[in-house]
Amino acid sequence: MSKILNNPFNTTPESYTKTIISDLQGSWECLKNVVIHEYEEDCNELIFHINEAMSWESVRDLNHMQKIFIIIRNLLQEKGNRGEVFDIIEDLSEQLKEIFAIINNGEKL
Repeated sequence: MSKILNNPFNTTPESYTKTIISDLQGSWECLKNVVIHEYEEDCNELIFHINEAMSWESVRDLNHMQKIFIIIRNLLQEKGNRGEVFDIIEDLSEQLKEIFAIINNGEKL
């Protein structure tokens, strides 16, 4: 019979620190939802790139995320920005600029 170890278990934190990365993730989620709603059947390519931008690989390499953002922005401009899409793209652009400013100042995210 094996012994059961009395290991303590991690509890759920009572609060979380909101960071600009969480804001960025929220904006990507909003863009994805709005693109699905606004472009319906013509959104597969956009969703592919949005998912790529939201991937861990892109979060770990923000320069890559910025390149994908430019691709998405250009695709949306070709399709014609609709409704909320333009506002979310502007938010994402500002958030990316702010993140790179923080990094350039040597601060942690």
